Amino acid sequence: MTNELTFITNSLFDKVTFDKDTECWVFSFADNIYASATGFWRLLEKNKIIFVSLDNEQQFGLPKPIDLAEELNKILTGKRLTKIEVAKFNMLTQLATERFKRAAHPKGSASFYKTSTRSS
Repeated sequence: MTNELTFITNSLFDKVTFDKDTECWVFSFADNIYASATGFWRLLEKNKIIFVSLDNEQQFGLPKPIDLAEELNKILTGKRLTKIEVAKFNMLTQLATERFKRAAHPKGSASFYKTSTRSS
């Protein structure tokens, strides 16, 4: 896998939201950095899958369905975005923190952007 683009940063995680109508995930970080993803993605820790986007609202024998945005906010609070990689191989995109990676599947889409002003 060859990287086309690599962005090095040190931005503190702010929050993740999920828009059910558009099935779009938005990962927000300090410094007005946002990453949005549609399609399949995975959260990895030490190369092991912690969650996948399809886990959202699944019950899996638990007392209640998983609210993946809530779970991700718990896991990522206090973490820093250290690197964004866009790979040439099938346009795989990865976000990396000190402990976690989020990889977007090539058939979905992911976009990363930094804005000069932040809207709530």
